Amino acid sequence: MSEVTLHVYDVTNKAVIGYLNAVTKGLGHVGGAFHGGVEVNGVEYSFGYMPEGHSGVYEQEPKQSDQHKYRESICMGKTQKESGQVLAIVERLKREWQGPSYDVLTRNCCHFSAALIDELDVPEKVPAWLNRFAGIGSKGRDLGEGIQAKATEANRSMKAEDSTASKIKNKASNLVGKIGAKFGKK
Repeated sequence: MSEVTLHVYDVTNKAVIGYLNAVTKGLGHVGGAFHGGVEVNGVEYSFGYMPEGHSGVYEQEPKQSDQHKYRESICMGKTQKESGQVLAIVERLKREWQGPSYDVLTRNCCHFSAALIDELDVPEKVPAWLNRFAGIGSKGRDLGEGIQAKATEANRSMKAEDSTASKIKNKASNLVGKIGAKFGKK
């Protein structure tokens, strides 16, 4: 049995992000801009962008990220998995969580942390506030993409209507010309 710990960091080392996270997390656990990593058997695992052909899953010394500012640790409970089983889970996740699949809003380090914690069958789940800002951002992006798709569709429709109107106008003009020519010849 091994203890499983979720390590939470501010997403950057910038003080303003730390302040933002302190305020927004303090307001009823609204959320913030966080980075997450999971420690099990003395190794911390996390996920980030990597180029094509590389896993985004990486390991580091616990609480030692040089890209993020450590904030807190949350005990998730003990896993019943043996160390070999834990390594097999991590190796499988390395194949499933490829670096190019990283998306800051829908497939980030906090999503990975939740997936690994679920795989380890521990009593606790990742707190909802950890990834709440990403969820809100994802919904906003989806809404924006939906609006953009509707605007593009409306633009195409208007162009098609303009084209049809132009064809009708040309046919009417030709007809008027023919009628005028017929009556003008008398």
